[in-house]
Amino acid sequence: MQGQPAISNQTSVTVSIPRQNVFTADALKRIMDSLEKGETL
Repeated sequence: MQGQPAISNQTSVTVSIPRQNVFTADALKRIMDSLEKGETL
């Protein structure tokens, strides 16, 4: 969770994800393409 503050809770963390950031096959491909180019996410 780059850019987020450290927390002491080690059992669960609530994360809000905007609906436009839905994890789809296309989203995975974009992530993999970025990683292949050496880009950070």
